[in-house]
This record gives sequence, C-alpha cells and structure tokens, in this order.
Amino acid sequence: MVDFLMMFSLCICVLSGVTLLIVHIWSKKKQKKEEAEDKTGGTVFHSGTRNVPKPIKERAGILQVLAPDGANTMPVSYMTLDDNGIELYYAGLYIDKLPVEGRFAHSFAGIFNMDYVESSVIIDPLLEESQKKINRQIRSLDMERSGERDRNRLRVLDGKIADAERWARQIDSDQSTLFETYFLFLIRAESLKLLTERISEFISRGKGIGFRSCYAMHKEAFLTSLHLMRYLKQKYLSGKI
Repeated sequence: MVDFLMMFSLCICVLSGVTLLIVHIWSKKKQKKEEAEDKTGGTVFHSGTRNVPKPIKERAGILQVLAPDGANTMPVSYMTLDDNGIELYYAGLYIDKLPVEGRFAHSFAGIFNMDYVESSVIIDPLLEESQKKINRQIRSLDMERSGERDRNRLRVLDGKIADAERWARQIDSDQSTLFETYFLFLIRAESLKLLTERISEFISRGKGIGFRSCYAMHKEAFLTSLHLMRYLKQKYLSGKI
C-alpha cells in the first residue's frame, strides 16, 4: 500500500513538471510573437507570413468616407466645404421676425419646400421660466395701461392682459408651458454667385418673414443643422441681410 502511494505521488510530480514545462514554452513563443508584431506592425502567423495592416485610406470607415476633405470658415457671410474636389458654399439664416397675421402652413410652405435648403426647427420648453416670463408680460402690459388715455388702445390692452392671465392660470396649474422656437435654414450652392441668387429667392418666398444672416457663425449653423440631437446656441447674432 505504501509503495502504491509513493508511485502515485511520483506520477503526480512528473505530470506537474511536464505541465509547467509546456506552459513555459508556450509563454516564450507567445512573447516572441508579440515582439515580432510590435516591430512589423502586423500579425505573424505560425507559417512565418505577416499580415501587415493596410493604410488608413484603403480601409476607411463610414465616417472617414462621409467627412469632407476640408472646410473654410473664415468668410463672415458664408462657409465652404471641399467635397472630394468639389467646392460647396453654405450660408445660414434664421428667422428674426414673424408676420403679425402669419399662418404656419401658409407662411412657411414656400421656404420649407426648397431642394437646396436644410430646414431645422428647434423647440425649447421653458419649464421653470414660463411663470416668470408671463408675469413680466402682465406687469409690462399693466404699466402701459396705467398711462394710456386712448379708449381704443385701452380695449386692446385689456384683451392682451386677459389672455396673459389666462395663460398664467394654466401655467400655475401645470396644464401648459411656454416654448422658445428657433428656425434655422442652411442654404447650399456650387458657387458664390449661385448662393447669392438662392438666398435672394429664399427671402422672396418668406411672405413677410424677417431673416437674419448667421454672420460669422455659419460653422455653428452648419453643425446645428446636422440633426445630431444638439444645437450650438449663440446669444447675440448680428449681420442683418
């Protein structure tokens, strides 16, 4: 019985030694393979051949394919993109003034249905500022009414105050809220002359809508119009057309 246990222990020791030797040899081979890959920049196979990676241009991903070759944002009234050797001109416009009696479908149909215009409508809910804004509006109307003597003007102001107070009650009860809405339009053309002509045509279709140029901010207008679920907000924009 003792001899059997000794033989069994000896076999276990021999197997353990062989296993450690195999692991050591495998680790050495793996280390040499990694060192060879670091030197050559490719994968070394057991046959000795190497798989060297292709240059980036030959294995470009979808983002590299879609990205323009260059951009020029230095002009203040437009920007240009180099699309595989084709120079494209872009100009951003936003709405500064709406017609008093404008209707959305009627007033905006002409400018939203243009092939070379990318239209963006940004709606920003004012969850916490709604009550403050409506209160300021009511105070402003009330101050104007207190110094008014014209009966016709007083009637108009009374109607505006009644409407503002109705909105204030709905906001107080969380039945409604106010929104800030931005309209951004990105116009595209293959030449500067054509871009100017398209801007003129676009403005003429506005039916009383006031437009302003994204003066020196056309890069931000371009990025905002890409519909990336975010927009670049600039507080002060100048450069009226």
